[in-house]
Parts: sequence; C-alpha cells; structure tokens
Amino acid sequence: MEYIAPQCQRLPLIGLDPKSKDTPLTLDAVYTALDTKSTERAEGMPRPGGEEAKPLSALQAVGRHPCLVLKGDPGSGKSTFLSYLSLCLAKHHLEPDGQWLKRLEGWPAEARWIPITVVLRDFVRALPEELPEPNPRRFWDFFVRTLDDAKLSACAAALETALDDGHAIVFLDGLDEVPTDAQREYV
Repeated sequence: MEYIAPQCQRLPLIGLDPKSKDTPLTLDAVYTALDTKSTERAEGMPRPGGEEAKPLSALQAVGRHPCLVLKGDPGSGKSTFLSYLSLCLAKHHLEPDGQWLKRLEGWPAEARWIPITVVLRDFVRALPEELPEPNPRRFWDFFVRTLDDAKLSACAAALETALDDGHAIVFLDGLDEVPTDAQREYV
C-alpha cells in the first residue's frame, strides 16, 4: 500500500505547466467523478414526484458489481478513475480513520480490497510475437514480473493469498491501447 498510494496520487503535469514542479497537485484534490450511462433507478420503477433518474457514477457501479467493464473514448478518464479508486483503497489501508472509503460513494466500510492493476498494453508487449496459448496465469506471471521490476517481489505471495481469499480487486487497464486486433482478442 505504501507503494500504491503515492504512485496513484501523483499527477504528472510536466509539459502542461512549466511551474508544475513548484505546485504539487494530487489526484485526490482534483478528481472529478465519472458518470455511467446507467441510472440509479431500478428497471421500470417510477421516481417519486416525476424526478428523472440520476446517472450512476463509475464508483457506484464498481461498488455494486463484482465484474464490470467500463468503456469510454480514449482520454475520457478510465485510467484516472482506476488510479483514484486504487488510491482510495490503498489510503484506506494506510489511514483507516481517514474517511477514504466515504469518497467511494457508498462502498461498504468493511471494503479492504487490495488494488491490483495490470496495464494491458504492457502485458501484450511482454508476450512473444507468436501469441502463446491463452492462460489466465499469464496475467499473474506478468504482474509478478512487474513487482520484481519495482523491487517488490517480496509482496507477490501475500498478494496471491489476498486474491485467493477475495481480498483483492483486479483492474485490467488500457484494452483500447492494445495495438492489434489479434492481441485484443487474445487478452
């Protein structure tokens, strides 16, 4: 968690603002919630007083559905959303009294999932040119190599246990950034 939180909180502004090194800006300070096309209203249920149903936020959708695909145009904020979600979950572990889960719009207080992100464009770059037989274990093996690169290989066993016990949440990010149709199909 000590690694995840700062990685997710940092906003690289270099190139956008020459003075950015003097002005630290963090994701939690500027995050704007994404809305989905789904609504909070139950199917077929009228709203009292003729109110229109509100869009369901992406945070609410993830909190309500164990498996979810969040689609959107490139640059629409999907990766930033995953960073924010990972930040809040990591900070909740590090600062349990810091009200981090309240930012996740109704997630249960007992939510103590460890966020695990696999960046799919990096995953397919690590595959051989001739794609091997599909196997879900390849995601884990790639993630362990990512941990090794970050000098965090000692965390692999604990993260695998967390996955097995249902105490981790896996984010597969960047499907739209996977270069070829064959690689996207493979993923």
